[in-house]
Amino acid sequence: MQGVKKNKFSLFKSALVFSSIIAVFNNSSHMSFLNSAHAQNTSACFGQQTTQLNFVNPILIAGINLQVGARYRFSDIVGDGTTDGIIEIINFANGASLDAIDNNIINPGNFQPDLNAAVNVDSGIDFRIEFVQAATTTPIFLDVAVNSIDVDGNGDPANGNTGNLREYIEYETTLNTFVLNNPTELDVNASGPSAGDRIRFESRTTQFAPSIDPTALENIVAVLYNNVSGFEFRIGALQAGAPTGGEANGRLTSLGFTCPNFPSPAPVPTANPDLIVTKVADVDSNLTVGQTVTYTYDVTNIGDVTLSNINLNDSHNGNGPAPVPSSEALQTDVAPITDSVDAAVDGVWDMLAPGDTVRFISSYVVTQEDIDSLQ
Repeated sequence: MQGVKKNKFSLFKSALVFSSIIAVFNNSSHMSFLNSAHAQNTSACFGQQTTQLNFVNPILIAGINLQVGARYRFSDIVGDGTTDGIIEIINFANGASLDAIDNNIINPGNFQPDLNAAVNVDSGIDFRIEFVQAATTTPIFLDVAVNSIDVDGNGDPANGNTGNLREYIEYETTLNTFVLNNPTELDVNASGPSAGDRIRFESRTTQFAPSIDPTALENIVAVLYNNVSGFEFRIGALQAGAPTGGEANGRLTSLGFTCPNFPSPAPVPTANPDLIVTKVADVDSNLTVGQTVTYTYDVTNIGDVTLSNINLNDSHNGNGPAPVPSSEALQTDVAPITDSVDAAVDGVWDMLAPGDTVRFISSYVVTQEDIDSLQ
């Protein structure tokens, strides 16, 4: 990690050590379960071998249909009898609801949930997908490509409807990479993801693309996961004002587990996670036994991606118990505000957005051994 600043004190020298910092494109370290039968269903996708999957005929295995907690099993998604897929509804955000878990009237084999978007708000539905051994819940690790088809709007200017809705898809950032067509009608994180461990691809216009068309390349994004047993994703929509003609209902999202044919892929932006830490003591000379020294640590995200689960470990060379940085609080919140969040004051800052600064505090009580060591 670059940019760590260490202040020197007349009493002690200390070093700061970071742990559990997760940034965009943090890849899984699991070994993949890929047998010879799976290899027959793999193909190259933008330089990565991926297993092609088919999601058909879901069976409700837990929970209430179309409600949070509902789990659906899709049998034999690889086609060799070894692997099932389980999809769970984990959250309805801001009034969204679900018409169907998998409307496969077209593009059978794709996972196609039917979203009802809420009015005048950013609304969506969160899902978790799991790859498991057939008829079990034992994880299987796969390399997969997921292409989101028909991420568009609800406008039809030819019929006098300018539209007021833009769809989006979010993926968990354990992905290896993503690929867009060139040209594309999708923007990356333009309105911000719903969480720091997500990346959002949203339609930049309200214009709709007819049907669920896998050849409408400008409205498709492909994401590639390496050695994963599953991931989370969100389907959603941004709507300004009341729906026009009911187009907010029945927004069909299509996820295909094959590789799209982009004749001119757009370059993938490079994520640059980075931060700097400044440590200051409230007193650094003329110390006495029993005196308390208070340290503040300002952690600033100087990169271009949100960092998650930030905590500090101060490797202190005093003779007493080492200071423990805690009591984290946001010091600087640059625009857009409220994009750095922390659910609880527990010594770990949850999400720190680019440009923002969080402060940790610790204390140390000077011992006789510390004074003696300075003589």
